[in-house]
Amino acid sequence: MSNDEKVTLETTDGATITVRKGAAKFSETIKMCMEAKDGSIVDDDKIKIPQVNGNVLKKAMEFCERFFDIPEIHDESVDKELADWCMEYFSVTTDALLELMEVS
Repeated sequence: MSNDEKVTLETTDGATITVRKGAAKFSETIKMCMEAKDGSIVDDDKIKIPQVNGNVLKKAMEFCERFFDIPEIHDESVDKELADWCMEYFSVTTDALLELMEVS
C-alpha cells in the first residue's frame, strides 16, 4: 500500500471524508470497518463508519493524518511542535473528547 492510497469514509449523517488508508488505519474502529467482508459496511468504494457523525470523524482523521506523517525518530524541535499541536487539538469539550474516543 502506498502512502498516497486513499479511502472514502461515510458517517451515519451522510458526511464523507477521503483520507489516506494508512492514516485511517490508526483508528482501530475504522481499521475493523475497512476489514469487514460482509458487505454491510463497505458499499460502492465507501466505508460506512457506524455511530459516528461527520464532525467527529473529521476531527479524528485530522489526528490520524497528523501522526501518520511523523517520523519515528524525533528531535526536540519535532517533540515541541507535536506537543503544541496536541494542546491545540485536545482543546475541545468533554463531550467531543468522548466522541473522539469512540471512533478511535
